[in-house]
Amino acid sequence: MIKAVESDFGYHIIKLTGEENYPSFQEDRENLLKLYKQIRYNIDLTNFIDLLKEEFGFEINTGLVDFIGTISDSANIDSSYFSSRLQNTIGDSLICKFKNNEIKFDSLVSFSLNEREYLKKPINKDLILSAVNKLSEKALLALKVSLLENDDSDFANLMKDYKNGLYIFKIQEEEIWDNIHLDSAKVYEYYQQNLKNYYLPDRVDYSEILINDSTKAAAIYKVLLSGGNFEEIAENDNDRAALRPKKGRIGIVKADFNLFSKKAFELSKVGEISEPIPFPGGGWVIVKLNEKYPAGPKPFSECKAEVMNTFQELESKRLEEAYIAKLNDLYKPEKKYNELINAFNSEK
Repeated sequence: MIKAVESDFGYHIIKLTGEENYPSFQEDRENLLKLYKQIRYNIDLTNFIDLLKEEFGFEINTGLVDFIGTISDSANIDSSYFSSRLQNTIGDSLICKFKNNEIKFDSLVSFSLNEREYLKKPINKDLILSAVNKLSEKALLALKVSLLENDDSDFANLMKDYKNGLYIFKIQEEEIWDNIHLDSAKVYEYYQQNLKNYYLPDRVDYSEILINDSTKAAAIYKVLLSGGNFEEIAENDNDRAALRPKKGRIGIVKADFNLFSKKAFELSKVGEISEPIPFPGGGWVIVKLNEKYPAGPKPFSECKAEVMNTFQELESKRLEEAYIAKLNDLYKPEKKYNELINAFNSEK
């Protein structure tokens, strides 16, 4: 017999309904990362920073911090600090140091100006200790990264790829993207020369009323022919409930979208209605022509953004090809494709 389990919320009777295996690490990786960030990340980061402080001999000028704590008329973390009495007194004083790096108090204030949590706050002992910890965390991590390039070949290669990527990005920015000028006249000229790419098929704007009963459909058709209001009937008697709030309006679609759009496009003039058309799913449909849009190019005003995007891509490609051609002409690289094939030959 299973005994009830007591908790702070009362007594519980528990029944085992099934068992599941623990997911693999790869299957649960994202969830584990999320839990780690929520529970352990900040603790591990603090411990790691403490290790870096010890490794790089981090020291804080506690005497200066204590002195600031005794000042009652200290400045705030804003631009007024640099013309304040406090700046004249201690601005050039050392606040902390580590492995050949010395941080002056002015530098700490400059750093704090870019941190929202410190901005416009009074400079006191607690703020200074918090700001020093935050600055040292970033500085120590940056120092560790710079040294890792000498100690860890895998990390060094990763950083090399990263730096090369930034370098290539900068070259592309200066040689290609900054030289793309989206002149309105040139964009419109491109549009005129490529109208076939911005061509619209026949379209139609129409409304419809679905009536399940054939007798009622015939009666409504007669009412419409004698001047009945299509929108009112579509709103009140349409058996397609979703179209009632729209008063039967389908909107603009391709003329060959379906049987009813084809029929609407065949109507001669705006406002004309069709005879009841059998609906494949049962019932009868009466359509009304709201507007016809014969096939033709999109107006430039409707596709300007699309044209500009395409023009920009083509200009980017043209400038990139021109830059590569200039590099080829300058350095005259020798391309040995046969050796490249051999380098990836699995038999060698």
